[in-house]
Amino acid sequence: MGFCIELDDEETIGRSEEFEALLIELGLLSDWEDYKANLFRGPENYGPESMDANARRYCHLRGIALLLGSQVFMSCVPKRSGHVARYSVLEATLLHLRLKEEWDEYFMGSAFVLLDNDGTREPDNWGIYWHDVERFYLQRGLILKPLLESELPIDALLNVVRGNLKLSNLHLSDEQIDIARLATHGLISNKEALERIKILRPS
Repeated sequence: MGFCIELDDEETIGRSEEFEALLIELGLLSDWEDYKANLFRGPENYGPESMDANARRYCHLRGIALLLGSQVFMSCVPKRSGHVARYSVLEATLLHLRLKEEWDEYFMGSAFVLLDNDGTREPDNWGIYWHDVERFYLQRGLILKPLLESELPIDALLNVVRGNLKLSNLHLSDEQIDIARLATHGLISNKEALERIKILRPS
C-alpha cells in the first residue's frame, strides 16, 4: 500500500505538527514514534538535520510520497535493470493530484517490473521505471525527486550492500543480494529476508 501527504514547507518534514497530523490521518503516528525511539536516545537528540533525514528514510520505507509545491518526493528503488518507483506509491500521488486517468492513458502498453522477482504480479509488487514517471510528471510541470539521494550507479549501490555484508563475514550470491536489497528498501521484513537468504545458502 502507498500513501501520499502534502506539506507546505520542506523544513517541516519530520519536525512539525502538520507532519504528525498527516501521519495521524494515515494511522501511522505511533509507528513513526516507535521508529524515532529506535533511532534516538531522547528528544534532545532530535536535531533538525537528523530529523529531516530520518523522516525521509521513514517515508521511503513505509511507502509515503511527499508533495512540496511542484516537487514530488517518492521511493526510488534500484533494480539491476534500472531504478524504479513503487507503483502503489505512484498511484497514491496520482490520485491525490487527480492525474490517475492521464497516467493510465500515458502508460498504456508500457512495461513494469516486479519489485520482488519471487513475489506476486499484483500492483503492490509492481515497479515502474523511474525515467517514465519522471517524464510524465515533467510534462505536467512537476519535478520528481527520490526521498533518498544517491549519486551512485546501480552496480555500485549493490556492491556497497555486498561489501557491508562481507564485513559481517556474509558472502552472498547476486540472488541473495537482491533479497537483502528488498529488506533495505522496506519491501519485505528483515525476518523474511533472513529466512529466504538462509534457504538459498549452500548447506
